[in-house]
This record gives sequence, structure tokens and C-alpha cells, in this order.
Amino acid sequence: MTTPKWDLAVVGIGNMGVSVLGAFLAKGRRCIAVDIDTQKVSEMGRGRSVVPEHGAGILFAKAVAEGRLAASTELARTNEAACIFVAVQTPAHGDHCDYSAIQRVLRDLAKCAAPGQPIVVGSTVFPGAIRDHLVPELASRPDLPLVYEPVFLRAGFGIEDYLRPGKLLFGLADPTQVPERVRSLFEAVVEAEPKYVSWEEAEWIKMVHN
Repeated sequence: MTTPKWDLAVVGIGNMGVSVLGAFLAKGRRCIAVDIDTQKVSEMGRGRSVVPEHGAGILFAKAVAEGRLAASTELARTNEAACIFVAVQTPAHGDHCDYSAIQRVLRDLAKCAAPGQPIVVGSTVFPGAIRDHLVPELASRPDLPLVYEPVFLRAGFGIEDYLRPGKLLFGLADPTQVPERVRSLFEAVVEAEPKYVSWEEAEWIKMVHN
């Protein structure tokens, strides 16, 4: 198997995406950021943070200078990474979320992801959404593990919160079958003991926490 060029591809350069990128870069990892917003991609490619985040500018500038951070509008470039982290927005409207953006991303990833490439969803979802709304988008690619990682971040201090969270959860179809790339990559970056649970348990824990 070819060694991936990047450790992590982050889809969606907003508050969550910047926090996750910053955390991985702080630990010396190689990342590529992907977004449809050309201005965000341009800024990120220059090593600039696109949201107010403590310490992000220094981390990004250093990573770009060292060749450890790239940015692109091309979703297909995510297949150059060991894992994909999806951080696109899922706006809440009352008792439901708008999943159209993340569904579109997953449909497109089904066309371009590398064989067996884990897809980790960080976007906020309501209980039942993974199984009912997201898994069907990957029906044509049963080789792609779908993992849900609920994250708990403060605005402006998301990098620190992601690196040292109060809890580290990963929701899976089968919690006993953890993709090795997810285990080895995330456990080496996040300073917390991971707990592997079902999609539904992870969704409910996130909902209660919110």
C-alpha cells in the first residue's frame, strides 16, 4: 500500500476545521485542508487562520513553511491522506439539522476516496442521523469506514480543547472493529483515553452535552 502524502485531510475550514487542523499540526502531523471557499483556501495556503483561534496563525505559518500544510478546493485530493475528517456545517433548525452539505460531501467522497480510507465525521448531528442520513450516501462504498467523533470546543480555544478534551469518543457501526488508521492517528494526537461506542451512543452523548 502506498504511504499517504498527508496524515489527515480536513473538509470544511470553519471553527471546527481550523481547530482540528491546528491540533494535528501542533503534533507535527501533515495535513491538507479542503473547502469550496476559494478565499479561505487561499488564506490557508499562505499559512493564515481564517477564523479567530488562539495560536492558529503561528502553527499554520510554520506548517506551510515546513511543507506540512496545504489547501485545496479539490475534494479529490482527500484521497492523498490516511484519514478524512469532515467538518462542514449542519445548521440546526428547531429539532432537526440541515444535512444537505454533509450528504453532498459524502456522496462525492464515495466517488473519489481511496480504498478503505476512514471518514471521520465531526459535524454536529442529531441522534439517528448517522445511520439514517449519512450512511446511505456511502452505500456504493462499503469499504469506507464511517466514524463519528463528537467534539466539544470553545470558540477561540478550539485547538487546546481538541488536544486535551474532557472526553474522547468515536462512534462506529461496530465498536469492536476500530480502523487501525483511526486508532493510531488520533490516539497519537489527542491527549485523552479514547472510548469506542456505537454511532447512536456517541450521538446521544453529544446531544446531552450540548
